[in-house]
Amino acid sequence: MWKYVCESVQGSSHLDRGQPCQDSCAVASFESDGDNLLILVCSDGAGSAAHAEAGSKVACETVVASITGTMQSGRSLTLADRAMVIEWLMQLRGTLSAEAARLETDVRELACTLLVAVVGKSSALFAQIGDGAIVTSDKDSYRPVFWPQAGEYPNVTNFVTDAEFEQSLLFQRSDGRIEELAIFSDGLERLALRYVDQTAHGPFFEPMFRSLRAAKNASDLSLGLREFLNSPRVNDRTDDDKTLILATRVGVLDDSVAAS
Repeated sequence: MWKYVCESVQGSSHLDRGQPCQDSCAVASFESDGDNLLILVCSDGAGSAAHAEAGSKVACETVVASITGTMQSGRSLTLADRAMVIEWLMQLRGTLSAEAARLETDVRELACTLLVAVVGKSSALFAQIGDGAIVTSDKDSYRPVFWPQAGEYPNVTNFVTDAEFEQSLLFQRSDGRIEELAIFSDGLERLALRYVDQTAHGPFFEPMFRSLRAAKNASDLSLGLREFLNSPRVNDRTDDDKTLILATRVGVLDDSVAAS
């Protein structure tokens, strides 16, 4: 079983320009073939896309539904491969094209990044197109699964709507038990990552995971997480939209105190 909390908040620059939050996130947890699976999805709509917020929302909802359908049909996470992820992306691209048609616009106006983690008892799948990062923890250290993708120019990255999306897809399946993980959009990269050595910044994650482990109900942390993401100390470092998902297994120990 898992405890998790996730929030997407509007960046100060978007607020100043009257733009909506273009980030989205989604989490699902369910039993499948004797395994308790956790799905985490984060998407950031392209700032230049007219319907960026719709693109990221559709991305999260569609990918969670696709993964859930795949896993509940009897396919095993231990046998997951890149081809399976491309199936999900093809379904997403079809849904984005249908939404673009409904909005009478080009699908590029729904361009968005995508970060995905599917975690079971003893294996996990990770996939990413674009910037932002997935960070895992073994209780002693934090590491990014992939480094954020950057384009040829500043503030440019890859999107699921790109024609060459398959070439941009980062994929990894790992065996072993993952106790905690986080996913965040590019608005938090400067706070959560160390660019000098391409590692995760432990002091950013440690207090938040400590609070999540100790919380009786993870939902009680939602307001606090939103306030943190909107705080001056965060907004002084980034004016972009910000999404953060944190997940910990129920029963992970923090100093001799068990999570309820």
